Amino acid sequence: MEWLEEELDKAKTPIIIFSHQGLGKDGVDNAADIRAMLEVHNKKAKKNKVIVNFYGHIHYDRADEINGIWYVCINSMSYKWLGEEYGHVRYSEQVDKDFKWIKYTAPYKDPLYTVIEISTKGTITIAGKKSEWVGLPPEKVGFPVQNPEYEVPEIRARVLKFKP
Repeated sequence: MEWLEEELDKAKTPIIIFSHQGLGKDGVDNAADIRAMLEVHNKKAKKNKVIVNFYGHIHYDRADEINGIWYVCINSMSYKWLGEEYGHVRYSEQVDKDFKWIKYTAPYKDPLYTVIEISTKGTITIAGKKSEWVGLPPEKVGFPVQNPEYEVPEIRARVLKFKP
């Protein structure tokens, strides 16, 4: 936290934070404390210097604006982790043998990726990319999908607005 605060104070340009685990609603254990620090920094700067946090740990397609800062989860490029209790062979026996953990995932047919453009006019444009599940979707193997809106084999196209 001290390191981040020092870096925020030194920054002269708009700030984009990339992290593996997020700082939003479903983020790291101290996410609320970090968000509060980012919000204080924006108040001190008298503008939204901290614009967005991009992350991916939870393999969701999600974007939340919290107090003027966007928290965007960029979906995994290849799969949703289900866990050992939801194992399901989706490929050949050889693939299953060579990649022992693959049966515990819900893989995407095509790799997901995106291009993001951030405009000085106050927009974050995220290009969309759709795929489909290989084999049965998570809910069909008994996986308790808790957030069907976010647990999808795609990255949705979005235009998010922020105050420049």
